[in-house]
Amino acid sequence: MNLELRHDRDASCTRAVLDASWNGVANGLGFVGIVEFGLGFQSKSVRTVSCVRARRWSDRQAVVGWEEEGSGRILYEACFSITIMLSRVAEDLKTSTPDSNSQQILEHANMSCIVDHLCLCLASSGSSLAYGSSQMLAAACEACRAIWILIDTSETFVKNDNAYIFPLDALQSHCLSQLDQRNSEWGPLSEKLVDSVTRTYLRSKHVQVAISHRLHQRVEAPLISAIQMIIWLFAQCLKLSGRDSALLMMTTSPKKHLHRLSAIANHIASEDKIEGSLENHSASAMLALASILSLEKGFSAESSVPEMAMPLIPRATKLCYHLRHMPSHEGGVISHSAKCNLPKWHGLLDGCVGLLESRLKWGGPLTVQQLVASGTPMLLINLLAGTLSNDSPSDIKNTPNRIGLSPLGVIWTVSSICHCLSGGTLTFRQVLLKTENMKLISSLMSNAYIKLVKNWGGPSGRKDGVRQTINVITDLLAFPFVSLQSQPGPLSAPASVNGGFILNMGSPGVRVCTEDRDLLKAIKEDMDKYIKVLLEVGVPSLILRCLEHLDLKDLVRPVALLAKMVGRPRLAVELVSKGLLDPNRMKKLLNQSSPGEVILDSLMIISDLSRMDKAFYKYIGEAALLQPLKEFLTHTDPNIRAKACSALGNMCKHNEYFYTSLAEHQIIGLLIDRCADPDKRTQKFACFAIANAAYHSDKLYEELRPSITQLANVLTSAEGDKTKANAAGALSNLVRNSNKLCEDMVSKGALQTFLKFVADCSAFSLNAGKKETASVSPFEIALLSLAKMCSNHQICRQFVKSSEFLPVIARLKHSPETDIANYASVIVAKAGGDS
Repeated sequence: MNLELRHDRDASCTRAVLDASWNGVANGLGFVGIVEFGLGFQSKSVRTVSCVRARRWSDRQAVVGWEEEGSGRILYEACFSITIMLSRVAEDLKTSTPDSNSQQILEHANMSCIVDHLCLCLASSGSSLAYGSSQMLAAACEACRAIWILIDTSETFVKNDNAYIFPLDALQSHCLSQLDQRNSEWGPLSEKLVDSVTRTYLRSKHVQVAISHRLHQRVEAPLISAIQMIIWLFAQCLKLSGRDSALLMMTTSPKKHLHRLSAIANHIASEDKIEGSLENHSASAMLALASILSLEKGFSAESSVPEMAMPLIPRATKLCYHLRHMPSHEGGVISHSAKCNLPKWHGLLDGCVGLLESRLKWGGPLTVQQLVASGTPMLLINLLAGTLSNDSPSDIKNTPNRIGLSPLGVIWTVSSICHCLSGGTLTFRQVLLKTENMKLISSLMSNAYIKLVKNWGGPSGRKDGVRQTINVITDLLAFPFVSLQSQPGPLSAPASVNGGFILNMGSPGVRVCTEDRDLLKAIKEDMDKYIKVLLEVGVPSLILRCLEHLDLKDLVRPVALLAKMVGRPRLAVELVSKGLLDPNRMKKLLNQSSPGEVILDSLMIISDLSRMDKAFYKYIGEAALLQPLKEFLTHTDPNIRAKACSALGNMCKHNEYFYTSLAEHQIIGLLIDRCADPDKRTQKFACFAIANAAYHSDKLYEELRPSITQLANVLTSAEGDKTKANAAGALSNLVRNSNKLCEDMVSKGALQTFLKFVADCSAFSLNAGKKETASVSPFEIALLSLAKMCSNHQICRQFVKSSEFLPVIARLKHSPETDIANYASVIVAKAGGDS
């Protein structure tokens, strides 16, 4: 069967009848008659269709789902008639004065669930195609076309006096007030259609076969575009449902997977057409392929998609050519060589940018360097800045923008810029150290843009779009922090507990320390400049405001960025001054229902601020944090228990500001319990917290009395030296400020444990020679603690004097380590002085 010839022949026949029916609307025939023709019209060769003259859409569905003698003739005629009718409806609804009958026909089509019956047609056609027959291919093609027209028309049917504007265009043209209500009207109806088609596609192998065969047809560009956009819709729905793999929507067979991806890629214009404009079917194919590939989060060993897809993605030179030669605006009218058949929610360049992002993500360092050398980063920056930037507000209002970037295109563009950052020092400085560029990028986190995206009815709109937008900008802003945190060697105090670790996973910043030492050096040198730029463009306050637009489950990445930023004093001061520790905000972040990563990074923020400066204590106190911190001490996640202990310890580092509150909330007893925690890190930080709770005064000594036995056990049984050192310091601090607990130190065996621990370590100390590390060992801390006890408390001196271990300590006066020798001399002198 020659599909193309048959299509032309039947189109002329059907259109003649439909034209007559359409014209009859003005003469009072009503929309029902048009519906009859749309679903019931059959060609002259069909003689036995009893329901042609039925009066309802539901009656027409029998025709659509009817499998007759196997030629597919009736099925094709029915689907083609529906396609023509819906096309006429779509064209009429785009006019300035649409006919009311068109709206009624569209409503009837949706109410009667005609899309489900078109899917049945696809299943019937796919069943035939699966057995090698091509007779049903024409019917499959028309069913696909009808489905797409129905979805596209349902999505774009809004009040005709409302012009269509992308959020980025509205932001740059200051037309914000025109968009809030208008864009919120988009989407609900078509979402149901898309969901229905997607579920059918995933459930039916025959539907998959039918659509796969359709992708290999080359009848006309609009038809190709329609099928590719249906594939794109599947990709988008799967992505929003968390099914992040193209394998889940295509096939489990690698051979078939490549076959289907190639079918889409084959519709992208060949390399010899690079000088031409971005053609309609090529733009659609790019968008379809980019959307499917975007399901893959990274280059993982579990997925074969990146390796399979890379040869199918056009060369970078071609992609960049299209980005550099955007269609121009002449007299308020967008001009380009081919009429764009993309859906209203996409710009002509979206797919091009999406494929560029895939190439940057999967192409490796060489690909990134080549694209950077060709000026791609600034090209992308200019793309964000230049969309309709020369048009007046009146032009924006009256001209629907079919080029530039939709919200999804913006996300892909920012992601591409982020991947370019690892390409060298120049790119890093051009993008992140230029105030004007950072203003442009940070504007995408502004309340104005986020609200526009939240009201956007298409893909990457509403709550999911807000999350995607904020996350991709967060990844870009975190690049320098990730790079420095990932460098080899000893980590700084904040980095040692990995604040915001979620941002390190898959970030191009992680590769910098291994691939480009010069860039890493430049980031270190320019970090102060970068922080200055962040402050100038108001990034701290923008990040905080973004939290208000996100659901609890979506706070992970922006809170991770806050955890990284707080490690820098200037940013910490700014964040606190802008309300980081607002009680309501912290209550939200430290909610038991928050994602674990959010709780961990929020605790990291409290810990870092507390450690950094006592001036933050006032704000931490006003944030009402002690109750959630108390609850986290018994959390099932050991990481949360550990960080809660660390935060409490740092809240007692500088002074006794929180001592009274710790007692009032009955937190000390829980900290003592954590000294016996099965988790090593929790045990270590619990000892640290108790040490600081006893350091500044004896206000909490009564509360801390039960800790003596626990700390003595830790000193002899803990595996890590740092934990033992914390326990030794805590025991020392329990007699630092008064003699309230001295008797307990003796009666509960803690002092005896000290002496035995020192004696056990002394032989090693005498033979080890001069130490090479700057860290203080548990042995040194224990010895120092004994020296202080003997100096300040008679009961301790008396006990040491009578101890069998005193001669062992006396030998330490000859240690090669000066500090150890001095501590031993003090102990012997003080203990011996009472004899």
